[in-house]
Amino acid sequence: GNKVLGGIAFIFTLIAIQLGDVAIVNALNATQYLFLLIFAIFFGNLLPEYFKEAGRHHHEILHKLIAVALIVIGFFILLLD
Repeated sequence: GNKVLGGIAFIFTLIAIQLGDVAIVNALNATQYLFLLIFAIFFGNLLPEYFKEAGRHHHEILHKLIAVALIVIGFFILLLD
């Protein structure tokens, strides 16, 4: 299941590195945390009984948003080169 998907993702990452710039590919790889945060917030609000998070406070969400924003800013800095 997950190991097969991980292997396929690794192969696609290698192909992307072969076709493009390594820094850009790795930066795009880091955007997975952006999508993870978006999905977690969306499904956490949609199905709270399945996605309970102990001690979900506003400062924790703010901390996660700042971290993801730094990743996105870093990605755009790489694109400026």
